[in-house]
Amino acid sequence: MTVKNYLTITFCTLLALIGLASCGFKLQTGTALASLNIPPQLKSLYLTGDQPYSSFMNTLRQDLKERDITVLQNPTAKTFTLNVTNAGLNTTLASISTTQQASQYNLTYNATFVLVAPDGKTVTGPFTLSATSVQTLPPNQMTQTSSQIVTTSEVLQEQIINQLFFRLGASDTTSAVGAYDSSTSSSH
Repeated sequence: MTVKNYLTITFCTLLALIGLASCGFKLQTGTALASLNIPPQLKSLYLTGDQPYSSFMNTLRQDLKERDITVLQNPTAKTFTLNVTNAGLNTTLASISTTQQASQYNLTYNATFVLVAPDGKTVTGPFTLSATSVQTLPPNQMTQTSSQIVTTSEVLQEQIINQLFFRLGASDTTSAVGAYDSSTSSSH
């Protein structure tokens, strides 16, 4: 593959990503996630984490609201807490082209989640979700300032959030939340 062809493909890919991002495209939202069976006890959550004002937490808050899950400012006696830690992007140089014209990076976004019952006991977790992508950058472009890396990071964050919604709607989570509710109602 010639450098010209490579740059053309990279440019077209980047242009497509920017086009999708600018039109408000969100990966796997809407009807696919609306049908998830998230337990009613989780329709109101207290959200906490080690980086409460990060872009990931802001995106997660917004996505929770879009899915009709109320994010509370303070926990209540009946509120489950979703604790998010270690959310961040790891960038690793995978290879440099033989002509030194481009560098390929492995991008991995990780976040660790714990669902905690109102009494402070862990219902599920901790579990770490991750999403990965491989990106190619021209020579001498810093990963921290690359708009391509920023856009990819946002896409990876959305993928993790979608994984989280599937996890919250999974049968083991539903069972654990139901078991918690059964144990608290039988003890009163």
